[in-house]
Amino acid sequence: MKFWIQVDLKNFEKAIREISKDETQSHLDEVLQIVKKNWLYRVAIWEFGHNEEFLKRVKLEFAHYLAEWKYFEEAGMMYMQALSTDKAIECLLETDNYHLLFTIVSADKKAEIIKAYVDKLESKKLYKVIGEVYLNYSHETDKSVDYFLKDGQYFKAIEIASKQPELLKQCQKGIHLAYNLKLNDLIKK
Repeated sequence: MKFWIQVDLKNFEKAIREISKDETQSHLDEVLQIVKKNWLYRVAIWEFGHNEEFLKRVKLEFAHYLAEWKYFEEAGMMYMQALSTDKAIECLLETDNYHLLFTIVSADKKAEIIKAYVDKLESKKLYKVIGEVYLNYSHETDKSVDYFLKDGQYFKAIEIASKQPELLKQCQKGIHLAYNLKLNDLIKK
């Protein structure tokens, strides 16, 4: 068989191409080991597009490999393609790409994921991103305004607050506090 000849010659890409043409699809476990050992995930994904079951195994292994190397966004996308939503969410929680994260979160898990994501972002002091998450995905405009004010995004906070009169007082207090802090800094200099 040409597959084993190519393996013996260490032409692993050609070996994968040869075995992908095989109708019996035998030796897939060996192929997966070769793919993992030689980092030929992309070749295997390309060549085995017609074999859904094996393709899913390759994508899961590739996603695991990417997550190990802390390429969480790419790992999340690969887990999504392999239809492993929980693993995809787990990886995407490690990124700042909230748009991608919330495209796969189901409505019943949304509040839980938002809380976990906000906790993680708050430790990194990414207040603007937290404000966007609250504004776009939980529609809690009061929290959104708070975080935009924390980040110094006063115009954005005013824009959001202007749509709801009860939030304008909250916005005014935040801006007044920031003004006083800045004024005190200038006086001290």
